[in-house]
Amino acid sequence: MDIYNQHKKIYQKYKQLDPKRKTYAEKHSDAIGQYESALAYFKDHLKGRTVIPEKNWRAERAELLSDRYSHMEKFYALKKDVQNVEVLRRGAETMMREIVPERAAVRARGVEL
Repeated sequence: MDIYNQHKKIYQKYKQLDPKRKTYAEKHSDAIGQYESALAYFKDHLKGRTVIPEKNWRAERAELLSDRYSHMEKFYALKKDVQNVEVLRRGAETMMREIVPERAAVRARGVEL
């Protein structure tokens, strides 16, 4: 959409000029080519509409970005929770390794806890 808007004036001036004047077309060939490709893209994707729904597209983009940011915040919160649980799990495993030999030593002596 930005490329389309950016090169629209150049393309309009190019269309108004006499076709025999090729210097303007050669000078701005990149901009004209980008505009024509953007125009072809819009014709393919507008599905018969004549007006580009730029306002709707920008609103949808803003909504999708806000959804993305909220999901990212949730992701980072869950990631932090997972890290905390992993620390607790490792601590519990360490404690269990220390307790198991003590129980084995007590059982070897014949005393049950």
